[in-house]
Amino acid sequence: MADVYPREARAALLNYRRHLAGARVRLLDGVGVREAELRDYGVSVSAGGDGGDGDGRKGGRKMAMATAMGEKEKKMREIARVYKEMEGRVREVRADLERLGMS
Repeated sequence: MADVYPREARAALLNYRRHLAGARVRLLDGVGVREAELRDYGVSVSAGGDGGDGDGRKGGRKMAMATAMGEKEKKMREIARVYKEMEGRVREVRADLERLGMS
């Protein structure tokens, strides 16, 4: 690389490499935070892997936990759906009240 690029270009590339490494660390930290938030809401998040417990078995305790989290996720999605539906109804009622001069 010393023969191909001038010293300034090498320094710039080195700085860019450091920047990319830092950005990657920040990105991975952000992903970890978001996954933790999703787990708090019962949404199962997996960044890969085989679903095992790390001891060679597939499934096991993680599978039971994923099933329980799946049920919680379904409930949370249903709550969100109903909430959105109710928001629409409230908007309609407010519009009717305003139209009738009762707001």
